[in-house]
Amino acid sequence: MIEQEKPQFHDWRRTNDAVMIPSPHFIKQLRALDPKLYVQWDWGSSRWEIWRKPEGKTPFMVMRVQNQDKSYRELGADILLKLQAGDPHRFTEKEFISYFEAMDDAIRASKARDMARRIGAISKEIAWYLHGNPTRVQVPKQFANEKVPILKGPDPLIKIGGVLHA
Repeated sequence: MIEQEKPQFHDWRRTNDAVMIPSPHFIKQLRALDPKLYVQWDWGSSRWEIWRKPEGKTPFMVMRVQNQDKSYRELGADILLKLQAGDPHRFTEKEFISYFEAMDDAIRASKARDMARRIGAISKEIAWYLHGNPTRVQVPKQFANEKVPILKGPDPLIKIGGVLHA
């Protein structure tokens, strides 16, 4: 006798209804996260959508709940965590401005360090030529960081016919 597998939740749940009702627990947690958020079923695409309705403004969609392959996905706590992590309304405008100014300052400092490093390298190169060694040969960049072995000349002891000669 072949034993049949029990159907999984996604196998028997109908998701093509014109009206679907989200879990009241999910709604309660969503409202605790932000009272301006609400969840709505989009029957055209058969997906949950999370919307924000600011006071006196037009509502806008925050996220469509779906898998990576854009298939149906059930509402869960991981959705709330994504909303909490990516919510731009939890910061004030001043906090955003100070964050972006700090980022700009870091970029400026990085560019200044890079420019100082380049100017230092150029001045060392110029000093090399000014102090009497104009015969320096340009080395390709791929070999510039490798150490070149110094040749010492021939070995003073040479073995000829089994006898060492100096």
